[in-house]
Amino acid sequence: YAYIVVMDGNAMPRTAATGIARSILAKRVSWFFNLLGPSLHIDTICSDSIVAIDLACNSLRKSIC
Repeated sequence: YAYIVVMDGNAMPRTAATGIARSILAKRVSWFFNLLGPSLHIDTICSDSIVAIDLACNSLRKSIC
């Protein structure tokens, strides 16, 4: 979808930027499945899994979720 939207710039709707942004995907999935608690996109090149685990552990310690 992102490729099609970017290739045809004239037909790009106003909401396309948020529809193809990977950073919004986590919230869209959470909303669709009615998941509670924090959801965020982590993109740290080589350390995203350890950062995700650290954030999850901190959220559990602080009773955020």
